Amino acid sequence: MRDINGEEFFVGDSLKVIKFAQCGADVQVGDVVECIEDDRTLICRFRNLSTSRTFYYNNDDLQKL
Repeated sequence: MRDINGEEFFVGDSLKVIKFAQCGADVQVGDVVECIEDDRTLICRFRNLSTSRTFYYNNDDLQKL
């Protein structure tokens, strides 16, 4: 999986939301999320570290920390 900069990340890595995507997820730019599931697509499952909510989000709208 690759982030907004093309850097590879894996399940368990933390990322920061860089761009807001209209995908129904309850996140904001600046939130820190953790990758919890890789389904081998451009959209993976994440957990917001401040709210513990899980959601699917575009990998290329996030930046690896």
